[in-house]
Amino acid sequence: MFWLLLDLGAATTPHGDVHRAILAITKKMAQRPNSAGLHLRRGELHRIHRDWVNAERDYRRALKLDPSMQVARRALARMFLQAGRPTDAEREVRGFLIAAPGDADGWALLARALETLGHRADATDAWRRATTGTGGRRADLWLQRTRAVARSDAAAALRDLDVAAAGMGRPVVLDLEALALERSLSRFDDALTRVRRLASQARRKASWRLLEAEVLEQAGRTADANMVFREVDRQLREGLTRARRVPKDWHTRTASGLRRTHGTRGDTR
Repeated sequence: MFWLLLDLGAATTPHGDVHRAILAITKKMAQRPNSAGLHLRRGELHRIHRDWVNAERDYRRALKLDPSMQVARRALARMFLQAGRPTDAEREVRGFLIAAPGDADGWALLARALETLGHRADATDAWRRATTGTGGRRADLWLQRTRAVARSDAAAALRDLDVAAAGMGRPVVLDLEALALERSLSRFDDALTRVRRLASQARRKASWRLLEAEVLEQAGRTADANMVFREVDRQLREGLTRARRVPKDWHTRTASGLRRTHGTRGDTR
């Protein structure tokens, strides 16, 4: 959908390109002044340009022209949240959800507004609503929900995330989030089991072995960590001789890990 594509590109779209797009749509509107769709599209462009006044004007015009176009109300709520007006955002998105009670993005938007307002319990409930139905299989929403819930109960966030990930075929992005939570909770045995499973499934294993070394070091098993860091270092050097592209941070993290764990011995649990 057009407005979702705009939202994804908002962070990287040059303002000159947005301005030209606004001019192009404005020209079309001269021939079609009563097009709710064109007003919605121009409102989204104004939002990306952080022109809140004109964005709100276009969204409200779209709704006046076509009251059934409830996505314009959701877009208005998102704009209010970006503009630092969470109370207005909550009001508008609640109105949207009356018309579209199963909309996952609407519930996620309400959750973010409630979080901003400090209503954490209500926000958690909204995240649950966002991740039911079709939203229950969206990794992006589960990432947002997990991070929100983890601020007050990391163990519960991890438990719910693992159940959801299993139902989705274990997307790697959710396993990585779960791994980060296990490390924050000092559940190092669970973290090692997870990262080793991921390594066993990967074609290129160096990145997972590097993570394993870092978990071992965090768990205080520095000798084991040093051994794995050295293994990764060898793999990276071999990769360079075969002219494979290796992310620069892998070298930096491996070298730092080797320095931190240098001279350790024993401990081969």
